[in-house]
Amino acid sequence: MYQKEGIDVHYCGHPLVKQLPQGADKKEFFANHGFDINKPLVSIFPGSRPLELKFLAKTLIDSAKMLQKKHPEIQFCISHAPNLSDDIFDKYVNGTDFKIIKGENQALLSVSDALILASGTVALEASLYKVPMIIGYGGPWLIYLVY
Repeated sequence: MYQKEGIDVHYCGHPLVKQLPQGADKKEFFANHGFDINKPLVSIFPGSRPLELKFLAKTLIDSAKMLQKKHPEIQFCISHAPNLSDDIFDKYVNGTDFKIIKGENQALLSVSDALILASGTVALEASLYKVPMIIGYGGPWLIYLVY
């Protein structure tokens, strides 16, 4: 498209490709966090903004609970974005017995067998780690009208 319009461009890729750390050692990560290496791990990334948590956390966690009932062999974990205060995070995630890990997003992404996540940068990171995912999106009805 740019060449057709006579615009000189060079595509250099997404900077995240070079910034993303190598995947964590799965055996070490599982041992450090008390996961069973012989069972699959599905991690939930409900978002890094309070609005995302408000509109997505319950749905994503309820979905994981339904999966757990049908597949009790699956381990679940929730990622707590490091920028969110514990108060805000706990407000939307309280009442679950899933393990919560704060501040290890890329490591958790890289060792998970599958993901349930909020739409955003985390989906690109997950794709770079080649981890299958289900992406959710939610917000106030006004946002849907704007888009």
